[in-house]
Parts: sequence; C-alpha cells; structure tokens
Amino acid sequence: MSEEDFLDIPSYSELGHEEEPAKAANPLKAAFTAVTEMHGEPHDWFDKEDFYKNVLENEGEMAKSLHKNLTAYLKATDSADKSLYKGRVTANFWELHKQIMAKLNEPDLPLEKLLFLRYGALLPLLLKPEHRKAVSSIFLDNRVDEAVWYCDEWVKMVALSEVNPLATDEAPTKREGGDAAIIAKLKTQLEKLQGKEEALKQSLLNSYLERETILKSFEQLSSAVLRREPSNLIKEITLPLDEEQLKAMSDVVAVLRNLGNSSRQYKIDYSNYSNTVESIKEAKRQLEIAGTSGAVMDTSVIKQEAGQIQSIARMSVGRQGNHFPILASQFFNSDLRFIATRENVVKTMAWVEEVDVNIFRREFRRQVNRVPPHVILVPCYGTMGVCWEPYERHNKATSRGRIAVPIFTPDVKVAVITALGMLRWETAKEMAAHYWMEEGLTGQYYQYFSDEKLKGDLRAHFVANYVLWITGESEGMQKLEREVRGIFWRNTPFSQERRETLRKRGFVYEELYKKDLNRASSAGY
Repeated sequence: MSEEDFLDIPSYSELGHEEEPAKAANPLKAAFTAVTEMHGEPHDWFDKEDFYKNVLENEGEMAKSLHKNLTAYLKATDSADKSLYKGRVTANFWELHKQIMAKLNEPDLPLEKLLFLRYGALLPLLLKPEHRKAVSSIFLDNRVDEAVWYCDEWVKMVALSEVNPLATDEAPTKREGGDAAIIAKLKTQLEKLQGKEEALKQSLLNSYLERETILKSFEQLSSAVLRREPSNLIKEITLPLDEEQLKAMSDVVAVLRNLGNSSRQYKIDYSNYSNTVESIKEAKRQLEIAGTSGAVMDTSVIKQEAGQIQSIARMSVGRQGNHFPILASQFFNSDLRFIATRENVVKTMAWVEEVDVNIFRREFRRQVNRVPPHVILVPCYGTMGVCWEPYERHNKATSRGRIAVPIFTPDVKVAVITALGMLRWETAKEMAAHYWMEEGLTGQYYQYFSDEKLKGDLRAHFVANYVLWITGESEGMQKLEREVRGIFWRNTPFSQERRETLRKRGFVYEELYKKDLNRASSAGY
C-alpha cells in the first residue's frame, strides 16, 4: 500500500448490526472456563468504502475537528508538524470516544462505531489486509463466560448499574429515575451489607459445624450408653452397664451443656444472617425504586467512565510509549496470538493461576474465596497491564478487583502478568493495612528493598520481579536475587507438583523445598 493510498481519505462533506449484549459473568467458580475457540472467521468490516464515514456520521463538530487534524497529520512531512497534529488527533479521538460511548443505549448503533470504541478502528486505509483479517476474526460476544470485558461492554454495564464504576470521586449528578446522591448512598449501604453478609455467613457456617460436631459426639456417647449385652444368667435380662458406659453417661452431661451453648450461638448467628439477607433484598428493592434497575442508562455516568478508560490507556502505554490511539498496521502484530483478545487473556490468566496457585485466593475472616478480577481490555498500544483497585472497599471477601490490559501489545503474557503482579501487590498491601511495611508479602519485600538501598518505585520493582518469577523461575531459570526468590517462594507459592519438580532442577530450589519441610514440621510456616 503506497503513501498516496493512506492520504486518500474522504472529504468531510462526503460523510453523511447490533452486537449481542454483554452478560454478567457467573459467580465465583473453581477455575476459568476452558477456551475452546480462540477466534472466528474473518469478516469484511474494514473493506466497506463507507466505514470512515459511518464512524464520523452525526458526530458534529468533534468529528469535523478529528477529520481535519487527521488529514493534516497524514499529509505532514515536517516532524514538528507531525508531532503537533498527532497530539491534536489524540485529544480529538478520546473526546469522540466519550461522545460515541454515550450512544451505547441506541439500538441501531452502527457496527463501525462499535469497532471504533472497542479497537480504535477509524480509517481502514491504515490497515493492511492481514491486519484487517486478524481484527475482524475476533469474537464480538463473550463466549467464555468470564469477567473479561472490552471497554464498551464495561461502560455499558456501569451505566446499567450492573457493576460499580471506576470513577468514584465525581460529584453526584441528577439522572432520570432518581437523585444520584440518594442512589450513591443506597449503593454504598448495599455494598456494606453484602460485605457484612459474607462475614456473617462464615460465622454461621462455623457455628453450624461446631454444633454438628457436638451432636455427633452426643450420638456416639448415647449409642454407647444404650448398648445392651445379653446375660448368660437369665435370657430375659442384659448385663449391667460397664465402666465404658458409665463414663459415657458422665460425658453426656458435659456434651449436653456444650450443645446448649452451641445451639444458642447457632440461633443467634442464624438470625443475624437471615436478617442481613432480608436487608439486602430491601436495599436492592430501594435501588430499583430509585431508578437503578437497569432500564435507563445514565449518559453522564457513561462519559465519566469513558474518561477513566482514557486514563487507563495512558497508564498502560506509559510516558514514553505510543499514545497514538487510531488502529494502524505499523503499530501492532497481525498474528492473533499477539493481540490481547478476550480469549487470549482468559487463557493466559488460567496459565498464570496454574503457576501462582493462590493468585486469586483471598482470605477474609477465616474464609478463603477464589475471586478473579474484572479485566477491562483497552484500545491502545500498551506494553503493560495495570491494576485499578484490588477489591471494592465495602466488600473485602468476594468483590472483584479491577485490572486493565492493552489490546495491542508486544507480549500478551507480560501485559497480563504485570496487571496481575500489581493486583498481587495491592491486595496484599490493603489486607495488611497499616502493617504493610512489616508483614506478609509487602512487608518482606519492603524490607529487602530497604536493606539493599534500591531506588525507584517500590511497586514497579516488585512487579518486574513478579514477571520473572512467573515466566522464568517457574521453569527453573534462576532470574531473581536469592532473597527475592525466597520471598516469592513463601508468599506466592507454586503448586506442590511444580515445587517437587523444581527441587530436582537445582540446589537453590532444593534448599527452599527443605525449608518448607522444616517450617511445616515446626508449625512455623
């Protein structure tokens, strides 16, 4: 394709499918859904002559400005001019991105506008045939039933109040169906109740198990007391109770006393949990009355959330990266294995979980849940994923964190692992609260960082080492400092099978494995 082809874009005067809606992912599961289909057959989306026109159509002054600056950028020969217009195109792109996001509730939103939102696709002339084929082969709908979302899907769910927004600090705004300040208060109350429910549920389960244990003891003792042995003296009578039975009678008294106490506590826990469940039902009903049942999408919320998508894109690209937002062949690989599609990301996360077996395990009040995060796929040329938050503040037990991964990235694995490394760090830090510099994963790593007098960003240093831990050390390639390897071995452990394999690969792993055994035997692990 010649340079003249790239400059042959239509004049503005010439500018004059609805996807299947995203479904909320299933509740917490034991493992990721196996990905059976990585992509579909390619479509002719980018071969249509009116693609560019259909993206910009009915978008007013913003579309005119973007068209003008994009034309100037593509025709510029001077590097200073090209840099100037590139900045203007970038600003125009994201403003138009927000503007079109606000139309997500329109039933006849053109497919071209959706592709613009999801991939940054605007001008097909910037795409070579192999790149058109690759992007058009990506499934539009969520076929893996996991919490991995393209940015348009995420924003739509936020607008329908199906998930909480990334944007949490904006001032309340009015919306159809209720006052946003009231809605925000009700949602906060609901989140607190849901967090309380998880804690009370565990208390109830503990009480139940304690009561069941006592009841089994009572049954065993009662069976011993009621045992009858025939007498050889007279066939109609049985032997006197033996010493074991007399002791069982004495023990029954103590067991019944414990059973009474346990039953009273179980009744209290049962009542507390039942009342909280009813309170949650009422809170949800109040939210529906306030107008957040999902029937109406809030345009102001959409624009706020779309602004956060732009912020995530900046973070993912980094200060020195390529911030040009429009999809173009020279900036990404046409091989689908190098594009962070939903399917590739789920497959990669499943692989990371096989390596770091506790990556999604979260312990709160003696209960352990597997809680994979929401993953937002962002249209940008980023090199790393990012963690927005480890979990929602009112529900530490089961709320999903939020991470983001750039769709067009040189290495999908590294992009996903960096996001998960940040998630690892932030979760451990938040769980440790003000003891994060002293205890657990973050405390041990902080002490290492301080003792070695290392410079730079602590979390970034940790994430870089976490990438090496997952990609290198898990295969027996010694990439880390001895102390760092020990910190990860203890706090982000591999599976037992992998550890046993590694101990045969080198002395350093054999030494760590033996320390595991020593700690386990001394109950100090």
